[in-house]
Amino acid sequence: MGAGRLKILNFGALMAFMAVNLAAVKHFGFSPGMAGNQQFGADVIVLAWDFLFCLVIFLGLQNSTLVAGAIWTIVGRW
Repeated sequence: MGAGRLKILNFGALMAFMAVNLAAVKHFGFSPGMAGNQQFGADVIVLAWDFLFCLVIFLGLQNSTLVAGAIWTIVGRW
């Protein structure tokens, strides 16, 4: 696998991890069924921290990778 493909793979993987973490934060922190949850810290804070960790790595990708990944994402939506 070439270096360019690997960078795009990293882009996609990081986007997926961030999306999953945000969805989990929404579910565990803001769903009506989760009101009064005793594990708010473990459920929300840790997931939010994971999202931020992935975001820092994501923002460290090369600009060319971010542009190519954005194009790949836009084209994939059609």
